[in-house]
Amino acid sequence: MSAHLEDFADELGCTPQDVLVAVESAGIDPLVDTAESKGRGKDRDRPTDPALRCLALTTDDVQTLTNILSQ
Repeated sequence: MSAHLEDFADELGCTPQDVLVAVESAGIDPLVDTAESKGRGKDRDRPTDPALRCLALTTDDVQTLTNILSQ
């Protein structure tokens, strides 16, 4: 699944920061995080604004986040 960080937070009923904390605490390594440098060419600024930042996660990782954030 892929979505803006803000959309993940809205769907999970929390803040974007809550999602990031849950990702970190669960040891989830997103398939894609647009805030992370791609390591190609010049080091470019990447979007960190939750309305622009996107995450791509497996469905299992989304379920893990759902479980963590619903507690």
